[in-house]
Amino acid sequence: MDAPLTHAGGIVHRPGRDGPEFLLVRPSSGADQWLFPKGHIDPGESPEAAAVREVREETGVDASVVAPVGVLEFRAGDEDVRVVYFVMRASGAAGGEHEARGTCWRGFDAAWSLLSFEDAKGLLGKAREMLVSGGRGS
Repeated sequence: MDAPLTHAGGIVHRPGRDGPEFLLVRPSSGADQWLFPKGHIDPGESPEAAAVREVREETGVDASVVAPVGVLEFRAGDEDVRVVYFVMRASGAAGGEHEARGTCWRGFDAAWSLLSFEDAKGLLGKAREMLVSGGRGS
């Protein structure tokens, strides 16, 4: 049986001049890495709601869930982390405060090059396939 989900995150896209652009964020640790926004699922919160909240809190971007794209599992310190990621569509800048993290929008190739982890690159590829195929990610 699968372990329970602990975190949710988003592979957020918006239209760009040369195709979709994807939103990347620096980790809260300040490490020199680029990631997709994600965070803990609060008690009683759905993974979709957690993804929307975490994207807004970490990046200041409002986005809506389009479809799930995959689950990543890893160990962070002494915590087993199981993150569900969703393809999300940006709808604009969120009002209010958000965490002071570095963020950037990049096309697929640049986002692929910046991402710090191979499993995240795999999810980016799946997200692009969804967008290109006219699936629910468009």
